[in-house]
Amino acid sequence: MKRLVVLLLIGAILPLKLAVETFGGPNDFSYFWNAARAALYGSQTLPWFPYPPHALFLYLPFAPLPFHAAWAVFNFYGLALFVLAARPYLPEGFHPLLVICSPAVLICVTFGQTGLVVGALWLWAFSGRWQAVALLTFKPHLGILSALSLTRSTILPTAILAGALILASVVVFPQWWAQLPDQLLRQSGQIGQRAKWDTIGVGPAIAYGFVVWGAFAAAALYLLRRDTNVWSAATAALLVSPYAFHYDMPVASLGFALALCKDQHILRIVVLTLALWLPVLVQFGAWIAPPILLGALWIQTSTLAGARTLSVSRI
Repeated sequence: MKRLVVLLLIGAILPLKLAVETFGGPNDFSYFWNAARAALYGSQTLPWFPYPPHALFLYLPFAPLPFHAAWAVFNFYGLALFVLAARPYLPEGFHPLLVICSPAVLICVTFGQTGLVVGALWLWAFSGRWQAVALLTFKPHLGILSALSLTRSTILPTAILAGALILASVVVFPQWWAQLPDQLLRQSGQIGQRAKWDTIGVGPAIAYGFVVWGAFAAAALYLLRRDTNVWSAATAALLVSPYAFHYDMPVASLGFALALCKDQHILRIVVLTLALWLPVLVQFGAWIAPPILLGALWIQTSTLAGARTLSVSRI
């Protein structure tokens, strides 16, 4: 545990520096807040919004607040949900506050991103709450991968709830659905083009392009067959998704932290430490991330590392 605390303190240096430097300025949450205000109050021109429109239901409660107040409340909301969802997974002696001390969480808060809310839903999904899988469909690739947590009896109600959410958003936000294909095409066209993404992206498509992405995704899915659990699926999601950024890593980072608490093998400790620090290391280039994530996934799905003891079924 002391080793983990030291690693978290070291990993927190750059995210905290970034938070101080950017405090009060525009961030990613401003896109979501502007979209929610446009949806709530009406707008002739729809602002950029990168998610399927049923994601607007998540942001509407924050629209009436001034920007900085909305950003603060959204962050506290995400932090609280993430800690609450993570508690059942924590071993004895693991303080709940350590859950929100990883570089991924600190960067997520700085950017005002969705990683903590998404992470809480992911953790609930793998603890048997099928409703969380339906809610995760606002990030479709995560909705699909979190479906690995479903049983035969929960597949149908999950599909019904997801369909109801989508249908409700079609009725309430029809114009947002009309612009979604164009938004997705714009987003796809920016892979490999936006210099900023090379210092925040952790997915192989951003680092190497779509051709190499297929190889990493195939390798991740192969390893996932060895042991699918809440942590291995979260790591695999970063390799399978065409869009994966450092603020998407709170759940994967928690998995690395828990593994570091129990693993004594020096090589695995090094790989897991690099994976825990990845939101910082990616500042040197997105090419760093996919091999580290694949190595961490191999550890998480290896019986030699005792990954199976971290499976949901054995918590």
